[in-house]
Amino acid sequence: MVYFMDTQIWYAIFSTLIGGIYGACRRLGEVSALLLVLSNQIRTLGMLRSRFESLPKAFNEFLIPSDTNKRRGIRAAFSSKPSKTPEDTTEENIAARFAQIWNLIITSFREEDLIDNREKDLLLVPYCKDRDMEIIQWPPFLLASKIPIALDMAADSGGKDRDLKKRIKSDPYFTFAIKECYASFKSIIYALVIGPHERDVIQNIFKVVDDHITHDTLIKELNMSNLPTLSKKFVELLDLLLKNNKEDQGQVIILFQDMLEVVTRDIMDEQLSGLLEPHGGTHRRHEGIMPLDQQVQLFTKAIDFPVKESQAWTEKIKRLHLLLTVKESAMDVPTNLDARRRISFFANSLFMSMPHEWKNFLERVDCKNEEELRFRETEQTEEELRLWASYRGQTLTRTVRGMMYYRQALVLQAFLDMARDDGIFLVLDG
Repeated sequence: MVYFMDTQIWYAIFSTLIGGIYGACRRLGEVSALLLVLSNQIRTLGMLRSRFESLPKAFNEFLIPSDTNKRRGIRAAFSSKPSKTPEDTTEENIAARFAQIWNLIITSFREEDLIDNREKDLLLVPYCKDRDMEIIQWPPFLLASKIPIALDMAADSGGKDRDLKKRIKSDPYFTFAIKECYASFKSIIYALVIGPHERDVIQNIFKVVDDHITHDTLIKELNMSNLPTLSKKFVELLDLLLKNNKEDQGQVIILFQDMLEVVTRDIMDEQLSGLLEPHGGTHRRHEGIMPLDQQVQLFTKAIDFPVKESQAWTEKIKRLHLLLTVKESAMDVPTNLDARRRISFFANSLFMSMPHEWKNFLERVDCKNEEELRFRETEQTEEELRLWASYRGQTLTRTVRGMMYYRQALVLQAFLDMARDDGIFLVLDG
């Protein structure tokens, strides 16, 4: 028995070496690589990231029927160019529909413990578009580490924006992350500041920033070296907003005062001179933002905190916190191999073209069109139709079918190994 096991081990080593040498000489892998390129399928997380922008549109185009298609029945579901009304094709509607199915998939991963809470937050997308932001919001795993990198590049730019612009042009998600972060920052600040004078100050600050963005002079005209300090203060504010405890109100006010000082004295310098005085006057740059012996400091009675929480508000805070704090790349999210496989299968299914397969199915069941299939519907054709749809939309059914193919292959191999030549011809003739 021991000698037999040794023989099996040496045979495995021998077959591996000979098979590898033979494959290399015959260049067997090149054909597979070529087929992979030609098939254009999403097989890795890197490919998923590069094509994620096209998933919502593909989902809306191929899997969401319009009212016209709903009236036409089953055949419309497999038509190559389903008609859509203008309302169906708006970016907001497309994103909202896709978010429902994508988040359902991600939530199911968490329920099966395929991912943890952090990975779930990185993979989820907002269920609906934020009315305060005219931008598309992508899953945070696509935008991870973009903001910390942008902050460091801006801080080290020295007034030159060439490297940052080059990075933005090479990575579209870099642009998405920056735009969303700034829009969310503005939305949260405006939601918290309720004092009239304080709101005037905030509006003037944002107006200066927006003007620089419009004229493409933001990094050239503003001192961005202290931008990471502002980001750190804002992250502390987000932590307090997530807790939303009344006893933290004093700390929230202090953070607003600190952020205002960083912006007006370190980043914008003299560009906002006079805006911090409640009734005009000269801005005292070296004597504090507002002398305590003369008047009440800014923001002491102008912050709406604690906040009246809602799901949308909490989602916005958590999402922005992730964008600002996740410094490592999320290239390995999700880490679970089964979760990766399911996501890849879902993404590939959105680009499957099935009109020809539907035509072939009708031919196999001896029906010329959909109407004839309905008219001749029997228990057998109904079962065939269910299997046809399941093989293209259910992972478990495809797995079971693969197992049955494997069984058939083993049966055939056993037959070929044991049957004589005359036996094979008898089977063929029979």
